[in-house]
Formats: sequence, C-alpha cells, structure tokens
Amino acid sequence: MKHLALLFLCVCIAQANHQPNIIFILSDDLSWGDLGCYGQKQIQTPNIDRIAREGMRFSNAYAGNSVCAPSRSCLMQGLHPGHARVRGNSYQSYREGLHKDDVTVAEVLKKAGYRTGLFGKWGLGLSGQPEAIPNRQGFDQFFGYLNQRKAHSFYPPFLWNQTKRVPTRLTTDTIIGHRATTTRMARSCRKESRIQRKRATLLTKSMPNP
Repeated sequence: MKHLALLFLCVCIAQANHQPNIIFILSDDLSWGDLGCYGQKQIQTPNIDRIAREGMRFSNAYAGNSVCAPSRSCLMQGLHPGHARVRGNSYQSYREGLHKDDVTVAEVLKKAGYRTGLFGKWGLGLSGQPEAIPNRQGFDQFFGYLNQRKAHSFYPPFLWNQTKRVPTRLTTDTIIGHRATTTRMARSCRKESRIQRKRATLLTKSMPNP
C-alpha cells in the first residue's frame, strides 16, 4: 500500500492587514519520522526544521486516507473521507473528480483576498473534467501534474501550466543532464512567492517525491 505522509507547515508572516501568508507542503511517501524536527538523525532537513522551530509542530494527527487521491480530497475540501468527493485511488473513483459545487480551501481563501498557487501534483481531476482542474477550484496559478499516475515519473512527456499542456521535450536519450520536473515545479513555486511578497498568499507545494 502506498503511504501518504502529510507535512502541514504554515509560515505566518504578519501583513499590514494582518492576513498571514500560508505555505502548505504536501509530500508523498514521507513519514513524520523522516524529518529532523521529529528526531530524525540520518538525513538533514535544516530548512523544514527551522520552520518547525519558529512556528508550530504537531505531534498528533491523522491523514484523511491511507492512499493519495482521497487523502488530498479530504485536505482540499476539509471533509471527513465519507463526505469528500474523491474516495479512492481506483480508476473509476479517481475519474470522479471535484465538482463545480465542491468548495476547496483555496476558494475560501481567494474570497478572503488571497492570491493562491499550486505547484506539483493535483490528483483531483483530469483535463477532460474542466470543473475539476485547479484553476476552477480556487487556484490562480497552477504548474504540475493533473493526473496522479503521471506523477509517478519525474520525467513525464508533459506538465500542465495553468490550463495548457506543456511538453517537457524529454526522451530516454535526453534525460541525462536535465533537471527532474520536481525541480522545475519547486522553482516556479519560489518565483511565485517572490512575486507575491506584498499580498496575502496561499502557496501549496505538492511534490510527488519525499
């Protein structure tokens, strides 16, 4: 069974209007025990440790599900898995996708004046489900994977930039020397954070790798 580890870190920087910035980091296959701030000694995680040290560290929590898509649905919708839209990783369950009337945390924050961005793996709707894509579910900016199965590869043939499919132009002969798509998504996230310094922002960094 594929395990989903949730790292939910909110970095709150006071703004003139007292709206905090929110950085939401969601990482696949990462256990709480893999981080230095939870006692891990072998792998160095200094930046995350600093966020935990200067903010809040939770020691008692549950994921909404044991697998990817339904767990993300619980997080985005703020609902119990029995009420969330996507309830399984199977093909049919996954193709359900979020509906137009589903409310996500990004939509709520956007109405409160936030700029919202998602970089990485979505997993709650495909390109053939226009109401289920991030840009229709409250996110102003999106760069990454729509299909969670495509996210199993760090060198996919394409990614999505907003609603446009962008070829990566990578083949088995050209992968060596190229940066993995996770690096590209992380750079886009950093760029967005610099652009939006003066506005309350939700940045969701949803990486398919730990």
